[in-house]
Order: sequence, then structure tokens, then C-alpha cells
Amino acid sequence: MIAKKKPRKAPSPRKAPRKVTAPPPSVPGLPGIHYALLEDGDEVEWIWRHTPEGSYVSGFEIFKPGQSAGRARGSRQMTVQAAPNVEQAVPFFRVASMEASVRFYVDGLGFEMTKKWIDKGVLRWCWLQHGGAALMLQEYLKEGHGAFTPQGKLGAGVSVCFICKDALAIYRDACARGLKPERPFVGNAMWVVGFHDPDGYRIEFESPTDAPEESVYQDGAG
Repeated sequence: MIAKKKPRKAPSPRKAPRKVTAPPPSVPGLPGIHYALLEDGDEVEWIWRHTPEGSYVSGFEIFKPGQSAGRARGSRQMTVQAAPNVEQAVPFFRVASMEASVRFYVDGLGFEMTKKWIDKGVLRWCWLQHGGAALMLQEYLKEGHGAFTPQGKLGAGVSVCFICKDALAIYRDACARGLKPERPFVGNAMWVVGFHDPDGYRIEFESPTDAPEESVYQDGAG
């Protein structure tokens, strides 16, 4: 007697990937366990640990609420890059006159004063912002405790470059505000717009260009 073969069952359709409705934080404050819910009610247990490379490696397991992690239905490893710890470099200039420096940076260059320290009615320190860049100013004490006596000109040898989308727009705006910047030129494939502030610190605004090296900007050009 010949045994009949059982008919094959049609393959079950693949389930669509389930979405995590409450994903874990991209960079947890401390290594540990974090939970998230899937849209069908299952849970995800995320286990984070720090690596020498600075990223967090997370293993996660999917299980029903109340089910032990040892009976999880699946697991996987994935790497999430940690957010950078260092975010911004901010120049901190000691200046001889806050009044003169604020007039130059705020009234002349268009910086915005977003933070300040006023002591006994006097502006001692401030944070100036221009787009995504910033700098800090503080007038040094000329007498008493903590007094500072600069040796030579304050800003000698100090140069700060602000990379921007359109340095020539900075040049035109500064001229309209009454400043007298150096005539822009092309260096290293960048338009360079240079200033010296009241204390001699050199401030440059630079933006990429395909103009020939050592080109000089002519007023009235586009």
C-alpha cells in the first residue's frame, strides 16, 4: 500500500515589522535597562552599556508583559552612536572697555547679547551670539584684587575665524553699520573678511568660493 503524501501547507504570510511606539532615548544618561512598548502590546527591554569607542551597544528582547526575559521571543544587537560630549568652542576675550567692545560686536558686527553679568550696575561679562557662533567678553580689572596688567597689546597674535555661508554679506552689512573692514580677498578657496576689534583681536569671517586665489573683492560687485 502506497502512503499518500500530505499536501504541503501554504507558507504563512510574513508579518509586517512592528513599530516601536515609545522608543528608548538615543543616548541614556547612564547604562542600564529601558523599556518601550510595541504597538501590539508587547514590550521591548533595551539593555545599554558603554564601550571604549564612545557608543552605546544595546541588546533588546521582545516579550509579552509579565513574561521573563529568559523566554523572550527574539533578540538582536544594535549600535547607537552617542551624541558628542564636546559641542562648541567659544573664544573668551579680556577687554579694556566693555562699552567699546559691545559697540563693535553688537552695533557693528550684528552679534546679539544673549547672556550677561551685571555687578553693581556695571556690565562685567557677556555672551554674544551670531548665528551658530558665539564669543564671550569680560573687562579686566585695572586695580585692586584680581587686577590684570596686559604685557603689550591685548589681542596681539590672536585670530578667530567664523565660517559662514556668505562672508561678503557680513562685509557689506558691517560697512553699512559704520565699520571699516579690510577689503575681502580669496585665500584657500575662501572669501576672507577681516577686522581688528578695539583690543586688537583679529576677527575673520570666511565662506567657500570658487573665485581664483588672491582675488580681491570690488565694491559694487555681486
